[in-house]
Amino acid sequence: MLRTIGPSHIIPILRQQGVRAYSPAVSFSDITKKRDSRSEPETFLSNTNVSKTGGSSRFNAPQITLANVTSPFGSTGKNGTNVVVRYLMSCLFTKNNTHITYSAVVEDTSFQQKNPTMSYNEKYLYYCKLPHKVKFAISTGCLGFRKAARGEYEAGFQTATRAFQMIEEKGLLDKNIEIVMKDFGKGREAFISALNGKEGNVVRNKISRIWDKTPLKFGGVRSPKIRRL
Repeated sequence: MLRTIGPSHIIPILRQQGVRAYSPAVSFSDITKKRDSRSEPETFLSNTNVSKTGGSSRFNAPQITLANVTSPFGSTGKNGTNVVVRYLMSCLFTKNNTHITYSAVVEDTSFQQKNPTMSYNEKYLYYCKLPHKVKFAISTGCLGFRKAARGEYEAGFQTATRAFQMIEEKGLLDKNIEIVMKDFGKGREAFISALNGKEGNVVRNKISRIWDKTPLKFGGVRSPKIRRL
């Protein structure tokens, strides 16, 4: 036969073992009496203004300010101090697709004033790698290309052209642009052709640097053999 063990049985055992145990402040009978009573419910909100308008209650919670707790990325409100330093166009050219992501590199001008307790190394890391805010991302699939057609030259060319148009339409040409390219798919050559052609006339004058971040392999395991059709 199973026996139900409640707090009254467990607390003496814990006290014998040297464990500090506290009985609940409110017993079960007190809870039952409060639940059965039809008096006004107790208000457990302290330092809170409650106003009733139109039959609905509205709670005006007090504003709590925490000292020395600030976001490392600055404020994003109307009075924020984030300033766009430059734009970054990340291009990934795989053998099956072409991905283009356009981001804004932002800097909090009052970062040091907001974080006076930060060490020199933490501040140095912040300025070495500033936060990025993605403005838009596009790939060949967004233009209607499907399956094997996504890895072809034409798909990469149209994707690059559409990306340049979106930059101009959104007005994201107020700062210099850095282009980061990765991998060597067919879309890479198509992107360079679109950038050098009439499609990239508006964007070309704003480019400050083009660099490659394709990972290089040194040693390691044997690569898979090249597929031959």
